Amino acid sequence: MAYNLLIEGLSVEGSHALRALAHLFAESYDKSTILQCLRENYPHKLCPLEMHKQYLEALLHLAVKSPGYRADILEIVMENLVVFDTELVGGD
Repeated sequence: MAYNLLIEGLSVEGSHALRALAHLFAESYDKSTILQCLRENYPHKLCPLEMHKQYLEALLHLAVKSPGYRADILEIVMENLVVFDTELVGGD
């Protein structure tokens, strides 16, 4: 269930699934599985920029709504932004 909410919540703009996912985070004790889902579903570096923006906005929203996950979510964001930036700079 968390995986399906994640896919919809992070890919459908304005989705109520994002709120449900934040609530699930607040009630879940399976932090490692949730974070693994977030990592695995981060858009590939070759995906359109708009997809990256939307996923990033959703993750930041989750970080605000789920303070217990904030540091972990920001770590995922930073890891992927570094990869994305490295590809842009390295692609000259």
